[in-house]
Amino acid sequence: MAESSRSPSLKRKRSDTIEIIATPNNAYRKHDFLWYTDGNLAVLAEDTHFRLHEGILALHSDVFRDMLMLPRVDLLETLDGCPVVRLTDRASDLAVFFTALYGAGKRSWYNPKVSVTFSEVRVILTLGMKYQVQHLVDEALFRLRKCFPASLSEWDQDLHARDEYPPIRIVKEDAIAVVNLARRFHLPDLLLSAFYTLSQLPKNTILTPVHYGADDYEQLCPMDLQIYLGGLDGLLSVHRYLHDILAYPAASDSCRYPDTCQSLLDRLPARFMAAGFTCCANPLFDYTPWIEETVQEMPGSLCLACDTFLKRKLDECRQKVWHALPAIFGVM
Repeated sequence: MAESSRSPSLKRKRSDTIEIIATPNNAYRKHDFLWYTDGNLAVLAEDTHFRLHEGILALHSDVFRDMLMLPRVDLLETLDGCPVVRLTDRASDLAVFFTALYGAGKRSWYNPKVSVTFSEVRVILTLGMKYQVQHLVDEALFRLRKCFPASLSEWDQDLHARDEYPPIRIVKEDAIAVVNLARRFHLPDLLLSAFYTLSQLPKNTILTPVHYGADDYEQLCPMDLQIYLGGLDGLLSVHRYLHDILAYPAASDSCRYPDTCQSLLDRLPARFMAAGFTCCANPLFDYTPWIEETVQEMPGSLCLACDTFLKRKLDECRQKVWHALPAIFGVM
């Protein structure tokens, strides 16, 4: 399951960059804060006028640098004395992109202790790839990989880290967009965690488009919808590994008090079923805290050998499940 974490290549065809659309200049409104009095480039998108700096855009973006270095007839158009560039992106998306590019505002895009919204990360990755801004792409991928890691140890580590410093304010439904981003930008290391996250959602939720703005939504393509449905069956199959461990717990061969420990272990299955664990296909769930809490509620305690034996078997089972995920979701 170990995939390369290198950022994808930002090379692109020139025809995929900037389109020119004729719209009267007086139809645009100045952006609230991305309109600098000393700016020397008018960037127009939808009904919004951004007044920015050619040097800053060219410094960070290979696309803008190439475009601004080449003599272009369309740049002879001016607005407030500045050459005009018209973009077809959503103005709200460009505001997020340019804000991160300039480092404007109190929140730092590069501060790992500052949480950002998934919508922002989605925009930054998409436009960072389009306009070839490598440092923004790298930061977006760093945050995404914290939420959708490629190893079980990172998955467990980040579950705890996300509680204190969540890199992204995200909900499980956003994994639909993550799958689409992974497909679009060739990021296979994100797919397993994303599909597994989707497997924890009701089916009707997966069929509902996730909206990020007017006419801006994400939904799974038919191929990935089939992968999701097939993955549910696969997860139910491997969930039996965990079920067998907790439904029929056995004392360790090294147990010093086999009668006492087995008596405690025999009470786990009923509590396991009462907690509803048998009804869900979540084989990566870490049962260790639940076991510790449950055993503490019982009279007596497990010996160290039995406690260690049970937790080790559960950990080995979770490792086995993790390594089975590529086959379950057809992502090799």
